[in-house]
Amino acid sequence: MKIQRSLTAAFILAIGLLPATSWAANRSGALTLSPMAGGIVLEGDQHLDNDVAYSLGLGYNFTQSFGVEAVLAYANPEKENANDDVDLWNYRIDALYHFMPDSALVPYVALGIGGYDLDSDREFMANYGLGLLYSLTDSVALRADVRHLAVFNESNLENNLLYTAGLKFQFGGREEAPAPVAAAAVSPPTPLDSDGDGVTDDRDQCPDTPRGVNVDDKGCPLDSDRDGVTDDRDQCPDTLKGVVVDDKGCELKLTLHINFGFDKTAIRPEFKSELEKAAAFVRKHSDIPYILLAGHTDSIGTEEYNRRLSMERAQAVRQALIEDYGIDGSKLITRGYGESRPVASNETEEGRYQNRRVELICCAVLPE
Repeated sequence: MKIQRSLTAAFILAIGLLPATSWAANRSGALTLSPMAGGIVLEGDQHLDNDVAYSLGLGYNFTQSFGVEAVLAYANPEKENANDDVDLWNYRIDALYHFMPDSALVPYVALGIGGYDLDSDREFMANYGLGLLYSLTDSVALRADVRHLAVFNESNLENNLLYTAGLKFQFGGREEAPAPVAAAAVSPPTPLDSDGDGVTDDRDQCPDTPRGVNVDDKGCPLDSDRDGVTDDRDQCPDTLKGVVVDDKGCELKLTLHINFGFDKTAIRPEFKSELEKAAAFVRKHSDIPYILLAGHTDSIGTEEYNRRLSMERAQAVRQALIEDYGIDGSKLITRGYGESRPVASNETEEGRYQNRRVELICCAVLPE
């Protein structure tokens, strides 16, 4: 008996812990059938051992919440200190009220009257108790039930406890129609914003903007300096208007490392590869209206001397591109910036080497 009670209690607890499903637990107008098994705890002065109990219930749901059920229960307890047993029958009519009947997990209370037949000794009895339903499908539910059976015999009031668990089957019935929603209470659908940029799809002209990219009122990525490269990819966000840029948004240019002798403008033969690179750059960007050749020096010498020297060296590169590589001279414009725009420290020989350079810059706006 202790094992039986433990199993039943565990079963009831398991029902309580199961997650809810989408099925309704109770249907209005449904017939129900509930085969159950459990145990009965008998009051001591009846001199009977506790025993396994079985029951079968047949019910009808007037509404989702309220129903009635006819129940027949049976046990076969042994007499104390004897090897004899007796038949115990319990037959009753119960009223049941279900809470949260639209849920998968439905608690209920029960109250009923009936008869109690113990070894042909028939007595009037009343009962009350609690139960729990858990829907497996829209027609089958797990059920657990605990009842206090109050038996009114001629000499005494017997108090017994019946606990059972099993299944509840529903046949027929109908789902409750949801309450109508007033037309005024229906809100218009919220416009979608598929790319999450803050501009709804009905106004978004760039519907696939990556997450986190700043957009304009049309939903397109911003291009603050209007160089054709959006801000999320632009590594040089302050490019002057009209300057031709690369795919990173930076001024499109090629730096040549050509060393000149002291106070010389001749290009030595070992720098032929640099000239070839310059010619290829100009041909690749033939759609650019013109190319700027910008000459630079290191810091050795006076400022005026270096400005003149850087201009002559830029002109030497221009002349070599025209004569040796057939580049159209009308596209090549020269400027000399002397020592004013170093790219490395002039304190080391390596730094000065880096600063002695000619840059090819693709321009739509001519720098000073």
